[in-house]
Amino acid sequence: MTGLVRKRCSDAAAVAPAPSSAGNGSALEHYRERLKLDRHALDFAAESQPELFLAVAEQHVLALSRLDAAKDELTRLDARLARDVRKRIEAEGGKTTEGRIADEVLTQQEHIDHATTMSAAKIEADNWSALRTAYDHRLRMIRELVSMYSAGYYTATGAAGARTEGRNAGAAAGREALAAARQARGV
Repeated sequence: MTGLVRKRCSDAAAVAPAPSSAGNGSALEHYRERLKLDRHALDFAAESQPELFLAVAEQHVLALSRLDAAKDELTRLDARLARDVRKRIEAEGGKTTEGRIADEVLTQQEHIDHATTMSAAKIEADNWSALRTAYDHRLRMIRELVSMYSAGYYTATGAAGARTEGRNAGAAAGREALAAARQARGV
């Protein structure tokens, strides 16, 4: 990978930790921007990949932890609301069935608010999971681009070499056709 152009002006920003703002999209956007590869800075991309992948993986784990906490909180809230609904129905002298209690719990504003919070945590965890997968694909793309660079794909001589080979093959085919035509005429 020698000879690659390094873009040092963006080095600090590329590996710098994301803004510490759990829950909002700025950290997610920060790492999404770092997904992009520059074929002229493959050495830097290869060097920074492990740090970036680790940072994204850690954010994914934190998002999963927040999702688990939201699920636990919703479960505890539902249990408390079910207990309160059961007490209220029994105090009114009504029949307490599990279906009725569950229906009333699901319609309570507290449950709806916590379920919305849990849904947001799930979306965040899913976004971090997708980003983590994208960084895994980024690693494979870095390898592919390095192979292409090593094979001379991005050099002017590499592209000209392919054109020259095609031209030489065409010329050889033409020479063979002329030779066959001469031989057919008996010359």
